[in-house]
Amino acid sequence: MAATPEKKKNDWLESWHVAPANTQSYDFLDGIRGIAILLVLACHLLYVNPTASNPVLFVFGIFGAGTFGVTIFFALSGFLISLPFWKKKIQNSLPNLSRYAQRRFWKIAPPLILSVLVLTPLYIYFYGNKDVYLKAAIEWLTGKALVFPVSGRLNPVMWSLIVETHFYILLPLLFLLLKRLGYKSCLFILPLGFFIIPTLARYIYLAYGVEFSLHPVIRVNFPSKLDAFSVGILVAGLHVRNAIPASVARFAPLGFLGIALALVWTSWNALHPLHPKWSLEINNLIILVSSGLLLSFIRNPVAAGKWFLANPMLRWFGLLSYEWYLFHQPLFYWTRSIVGEADGNPALYAVRVLVPLLLSLAIAALVYRFFSLPILRATRGAKADS
Repeated sequence: MAATPEKKKNDWLESWHVAPANTQSYDFLDGIRGIAILLVLACHLLYVNPTASNPVLFVFGIFGAGTFGVTIFFALSGFLISLPFWKKKIQNSLPNLSRYAQRRFWKIAPPLILSVLVLTPLYIYFYGNKDVYLKAAIEWLTGKALVFPVSGRLNPVMWSLIVETHFYILLPLLFLLLKRLGYKSCLFILPLGFFIIPTLARYIYLAYGVEFSLHPVIRVNFPSKLDAFSVGILVAGLHVRNAIPASVARFAPLGFLGIALALVWTSWNALHPLHPKWSLEINNLIILVSSGLLLSFIRNPVAAGKWFLANPMLRWFGLLSYEWYLFHQPLFYWTRSIVGEADGNPALYAVRVLVPLLLSLAIAALVYRFFSLPILRATRGAKADS
C-alpha cells in the first residue's frame, strides 16, 4: 500500500521517534508537548519593563503566565506513565517494575546529568560562587536534590524533575497497594486521590508558613504539586476501558480555549488582584480540565490533526521539549549578561530574546538526536510503550 502524501511529508519527523512504528495513535501528544514547551519558553524569555503601561503589562502578562505549561507536562506524564499500569490492571496484573524503573531512568537521567555537567562550569564562569554551584551540582548528580531542598541558583527549572520523580515512584506503589481492588474502584480512587490530597497538602503547608519556592532553595513540598497528574491518570484509565464519552471527545478543542482563558485571567488578575491564592487555584483547575480535554483527543486522534496538534513542527518541538526545557533558561540569563540592557531598543531586545531561543533550540536538537535518542533506542530496543 502506497504511503499517503501526509505520511511522506512527515517521514523526516518519524526518524526522531524512539520507535516510529508505534507512534501513530499518539502523534498529537507530541503536539501537546509542543504547546507546553512553547508556553514555558514564552514565560521565561519574554519580558517587559515593569513601569510600562497597563495594556502592555497585560499583553506580556499573558506570556508570563506560560508557567502553566509545566502543569500540562505533568498532565501528559500522568497519562503516559499510568497507561501501561491501566493496561495491566485490566488483566489483573502489574507491568514489569524493573523495566519500568529502567525506562524512567534512561529517559530522565542522561539529559539531566549532561546538563548539570555542561552548565555548572558556565554558571561558575558567569557568577562565581564556585562552592555553591559545585555543591548544588553534586546534589543533583547524586539524587540528593530529589529528596531534600536544593539551591535554586543552578538551573531552577529542574524543580519539575523532582515532582516528576516523586510521581514515578508513587504511582507503581499505589497500583501495587490497590492490587486487590477492581478496575472501577481504582479508576475512582487514584485520580481523585491525586487531586484531593495534594490540594489539601498545599493548604496544610501554607498554614505552617511553608510555601513552594524556587529561590533561594527549591522546595516542592511533597505531595502538593502532584494534583496536575490526576487528569492524565483519569483519561488513561478511561481510554483503556474505551470509556471516554463521545460527548467529551467532541468538546476536546475547548481545551485550547481553556488554556487561553487561564493565561488571560492570570494576567488580568496580576493587574487587578482579587484573591491571589484562590485565583491561582481556579486557574490551575482550568488548566487541568483543559489538559484533560486535549488528552481526550485519544478517542479520535484524527480529529486532533484538524486542530494542528499533528503539525510536524509543533510535534518536533514536543519531541525536543525535555532537552529544550533543560537548556533554555541559563542561555537567556547569560545572553542578558553579555548583551546588556535593551533600554527600549527593539533590535537589542530581539537579540536578547531570539539568540537564546534559537541557540537553545539548536542545542536541544543536537542533544536529543545524538545523545538522548541513541540512549533510548539502545536501552528500550525496538519496542516502546509510549
